Amino acid sequence: MPASDSHTSSRQDYGSSAGEHTHLTSHRRKRASAWDEGPDDKRMRSDGYSAASSATPSPTPYYQGTSTTVPTWVRHVPVTALTSDQRARLERAKAYAREQTAKLLALPSATPLIPSASTPPLGLESRSLAVMSRIYVGSINFELTDVHIKQVFSQFGYVKGVSMTIDPATSKHKGFCFVEYEVPEAAQLALDAMNGSELGGRQLKVGRPNNYNNNIASTLPAAPPARIYVANVNEYISEDNLRSIFDAFGELKACVLMPEPVTRKHKTAGYIEFSDESEAQQAINAMNGFELGGMNLKVTKAIVGGPMPEGMKALEKMPPAPVQPVVPASVMAAAQSINSSIAQKAGMTPPSITPGGNGIGMGSPGLAARPPITLSASLQSALAKAQQKVAEESASLEENYQISASQRYSIMQKLAKREERVIQSPVIALRNMVMLKDTEDRELYEEIGEECRKFGEVVKVGTDGEGASKPHDYVAVYVLYETIEAASKAQKALDKRFFGGKQISAVSVPEDEFRSKFEDADE
Repeated sequence: MPASDSHTSSRQDYGSSAGEHTHLTSHRRKRASAWDEGPDDKRMRSDGYSAASSATPSPTPYYQGTSTTVPTWVRHVPVTALTSDQRARLERAKAYAREQTAKLLALPSATPLIPSASTPPLGLESRSLAVMSRIYVGSINFELTDVHIKQVFSQFGYVKGVSMTIDPATSKHKGFCFVEYEVPEAAQLALDAMNGSELGGRQLKVGRPNNYNNNIASTLPAAPPARIYVANVNEYISEDNLRSIFDAFGELKACVLMPEPVTRKHKTAGYIEFSDESEAQQAINAMNGFELGGMNLKVTKAIVGGPMPEGMKALEKMPPAPVQPVVPASVMAAAQSINSSIAQKAGMTPPSITPGGNGIGMGSPGLAARPPITLSASLQSALAKAQQKVAEESASLEENYQISASQRYSIMQKLAKREERVIQSPVIALRNMVMLKDTEDRELYEEIGEECRKFGEVVKVGTDGEGASKPHDYVAVYVLYETIEAASKAQKALDKRFFGGKQISAVSVPEDEFRSKFEDADE
């Protein structure tokens, strides 16, 4: 072969190799932008390369290569979509699978398994109830414990728990906690009543947690408009007692108290449903704060709907409480004999054995008996009187307590006079406002009088330091108005307002009380 031909062949071979290299490189670039092409795109590049004639198989079923260039695995890929008959059979199979799954989960077959906006997922209602029943309590005195918080907040409903974080450095809480109620109505009552109230010398900050969503109530069923929630019910007040009181406002459809399975008593709260919404509203206005059995009722509208609970009847379906096993007399005698012999060897007084004890009566290490607690005669007498008083009150409450029609009428008369007592006096008293050390400050009196004159003509302003002996003790500020209407407006406007960083309390007081305190002093 001539040299020139040899060189030409070499250049051709090189060019062929280079061409192949160019094809491969172009193919890699083409794969990166393959989404921009359609399945029938046969556009040729300037170098003669076509994506349809690539040696690398295309994953699309619309493969355009010849049979000689198609790899084996591509020939097994289906080149057609599902037929209408196949799609119909597939849908029937899916429907059958959904039906069987619904049966296994004991759900209605019409309920879709995939949650949507109109069908909340399973468990959403319980989670929403838990969130709505939880409140935040801040600015807590560091000497208070979760026991104190639970005791104070239990007046609004049954408290499931109090979460209080403890600081490891100080072994005390961090000044806040979360209170979890059983029902949302109790949480709402606590929010309305306790925010800003004083406990242990500090004003509490009560609100919702930061992650609370105001729209969460919309995910729950709405409460019937004639249903109300009643809390802080004395444990000895029964459902029949409660019904006999509230039926004075109208016909009752249901009256239940939530049972406590352990104590077999109610949880001091329940629901009442009237036949008319106006009757329910009258009951709320009249009975909220009404004293019954030594406790002030807390009454508000129900927040969440649903079926009415069974109430105390649910206890009838529960198993009876376990009976404490009785220790046989022979065992008690043998245990007493063993205790006596051990006590003689140790030089101690043999402990006594009581039924239901631990069988030996030596609860402390080393078999040392716990010394009995001795009380003085005066303490024993006081304790006996206190126990007798408690027993008498309990016995009177445990009796078949019946409320007659005349008693209900007396209750309604008292309720009707409550509002009259608030507005039938031209005198109001401002408390938790001025300390004893500030009573000589004339500018303070002018400032109080100037604010009080915004509601009407003020006749006189005075302070009463009765019972205040230390400089930081609070005294009551009395304001006498020209008219009863002005005093009523001032009382409603000034109550719960802040003065000098303190939340004051404004209440109406009888005019005779004011004149006995200040007119006698003027004389």
